[in-house]
Amino acid sequence: MTVPASAARERILETASRLFYERGIRAVGVDTIVAEANVAKTTLYQHFKTKDDLIEAYLQASDQNLRAWFATLLDAGDDPPEERLLAVFRQMGDWVARAGFRGCGFINASLELADRTHPGSVVAASHKDFVRDGFAALAREAGVTDPDRLARELLVLLDGAFAGAAMQGAVAPFETAERAAALLLRARGV
Repeated sequence: MTVPASAARERILETASRLFYERGIRAVGVDTIVAEANVAKTTLYQHFKTKDDLIEAYLQASDQNLRAWFATLLDAGDDPPEERLLAVFRQMGDWVARAGFRGCGFINASLELADRTHPGSVVAASHKDFVRDGFAALAREAGVTDPDRLARELLVLLDGAFAGAAMQGAVAPFETAERAAALLLRARGV
């Protein structure tokens, strides 16, 4: 039987998630999280033994949300698989247009957490594997030869669009990536 998360735990996680994304994982200390979440430090440590545990929980929560979104996009009804592949870039471009966009939280975390064995790095890598596998499944459905290669190429385009959009504060890199993805699909006869 799972115990429901406490309101304090959720407040800590929501606060940490917002701060980690806005300011960076290493730039945000536990004291800042405690103050902004309006909890005692002991309360934070009751729910998260270390800051690394909190980082992992932040990335896991983001991963779960994005996996659910990505799964609905990839399973989008009667749309052909190639359209669903391109829709990823379009939808992400829409997301980037929101205020406060600071790039892909998983890429940002991987860059900050240089240790690939850090629990947060493991979650970030797993998330990227999920996206790549989703691309590969759609590529297979579209009848592409070597769908795994196409999936890797599409992931590079997506990650590059995230980096470009974060640096430029613009949606244009996603528009460019979508056009490049369409060219990759056409080059494979789709």
